[in-house]
Amino acid sequence: MALTKVDKSLLETTSGTASASTFLRGDGTWDAPASSGFHQMIVKTASDTTYSPDTGVTKLLVEVQGAGGGSGDTTGGTGTSSGAGGGYARVQLTVTSADVMNVQIGTGGQNATTTGGTGGASSFTRVSGTSFTTITANGGVGGGLTTQGSSGGTATGPAGGLYLPGGYGSMENQNSSGGHSWFGYGGMSTGTGNPQTRDGVGYGSGASQAAAGTGIGADGADGLVVIWEYK
Repeated sequence: MALTKVDKSLLETTSGTASASTFLRGDGTWDAPASSGFHQMIVKTASDTTYSPDTGVTKLLVEVQGAGGGSGDTTGGTGTSSGAGGGYARVQLTVTSADVMNVQIGTGGQNATTTGGTGGASSFTRVSGTSFTTITANGGVGGGLTTQGSSGGTATGPAGGLYLPGGYGSMENQNSSGGHSWFGYGGMSTGTGNPQTRDGVGYGSGASQAAAGTGIGADGADGLVVIWEYK
């Protein structure tokens, strides 16, 4: 028997509207196909904020960047080491729109006498739901009067994630940059003028070192959390 076009007015339906973008379900309702794939990107640069996935979102790709370390001032014959970069985490999560998370953003380490401040940790923490517990990216260590470079921040979280340390800060008197991060470049000393140091650039990078004599330190860059939503 040959198939012929059916007038939609002859179909017994209970709800919905027939259109070029809908289909008839077995229960007699018109419905639209579910969307899938990338939904939106959300950038968080402020701490103490809550987040819930948008309606229909089932997967997240979360990137957490710790803050960079600062560098110290010096009045002696040697310079300070530069600040290190913050740690970085990238994790895929299965979620529902009912889940609630808390976002914390690490503050860049400040310049200070002798030793710069260590960068603050950034985190993405479950408040309610069952998808995960906490993703943390620690800040880079501040630079000071030391012959060793400052250590980059570490990162931790659920199994299966990508966790990278921040770039090391350079040793004293190397006239070099601060530690790099996934989202930024360490500040680069100018070699002339005062202050010669520069703040970390972007997010999570360390400050450059202070020169010998009357060198003035600089600040590390703040951290960051980026959330990629998928349906």
